[in-house]
Amino acid sequence: MDNQPDSKPPLNADVSMEADAKAAPVEEKPKKKLGRILGCLAAFIIGALIAFFVDYRAVYDWILGFSYQPSTEMSQTISNIELTGRGERIVKASFAELQNSEEFNQNCPNSATETSVLGCYYDWHIYVFNVDNAELDGIKEAVLAHELLHADWQRERSWIKNELEPVLRETYEQNKDTLADHMKTYTAENFVDELHSIIGTQIDVDKLPQRLKEHYRSIFKNHAKVVAYYDQYNGKFTELKREMEDLAAKIDQMKQQIEKKTADYRKKSEVLAEDISEFNRRASGSYYTSQWDFDRDRAALVARQKNLDKDYKDLSDLVDKANEYVDKYNQKIAHSSELYRSINSNSIQKVEDPTK
Repeated sequence: MDNQPDSKPPLNADVSMEADAKAAPVEEKPKKKLGRILGCLAAFIIGALIAFFVDYRAVYDWILGFSYQPSTEMSQTISNIELTGRGERIVKASFAELQNSEEFNQNCPNSATETSVLGCYYDWHIYVFNVDNAELDGIKEAVLAHELLHADWQRERSWIKNELEPVLRETYEQNKDTLADHMKTYTAENFVDELHSIIGTQIDVDKLPQRLKEHYRSIFKNHAKVVAYYDQYNGKFTELKREMEDLAAKIDQMKQQIEKKTADYRKKSEVLAEDISEFNRRASGSYYTSQWDFDRDRAALVARQKNLDKDYKDLSDLVDKANEYVDKYNQKIAHSSELYRSINSNSIQKVEDPTK
């Protein structure tokens, strides 16, 4: 009887064992754990691929573009440069506007200068100065295309920029004689951005490497047409400058001829005057002993006077011709000033005189 209590376990023995069994972790099977790891890895890879291939800015631009309502003239300008789907999406998301001088100067920070600012891409918006000059057809299309390429560059992925930059710089070196004057005003920070726009709108497509042709084709359906718009309006300035330089060269050449002929005429006039004076002195004295000698010397002087009169007439004609060229040159200067005023929102463009 004394041993009976010892044969029974304590009242809490079974309870304690059950609690220990519930608290112990259940070891997962290796296959289930590997499945979870592979699932997480697959989700990560899929997410990375989506982030790589899906252009979220393009989606955002597409949404923004729904609210874009261009003016009739801007709508026509956009149509004229024949954009691809990407180009059209960017121009809509940039809310491209044609603006008169007051609005344009407010929206484009660089417009208050002595150079002609025709457009700008600022704060994700494209602004184009509404040039009102029938002689400069194509200027709005060229400027819109230029600013659109700035908008495109801002959206371009870094790895594509890194791929394009050396090609752009190489193309610049090949066309440096054409582009250097324009590009010298840009800092290292925005040099390639501007180069991307300049090359895409001013260099003949045939001169571009294949990589750039492919790139610009992603924006413009007809890239050559875009460059033609630039050539169309810029050709007016190029032609006018050439005409002014030709006139200035002719005026300078005539000026030298006039100076030489004037000096010769004065010298001949002085010599003839002295010879006539000497002839008269001799004629009034007893120098001439025969009428034949007198008539001979007098005839020689009369012939020299006629030749001198002809020289004077030729000199007068040359002066008149030079004055005609000067008048034409001044007209070209006035025309050039008018064109430059029409493309400057501040109308303070200075025209350089090529004769100086």
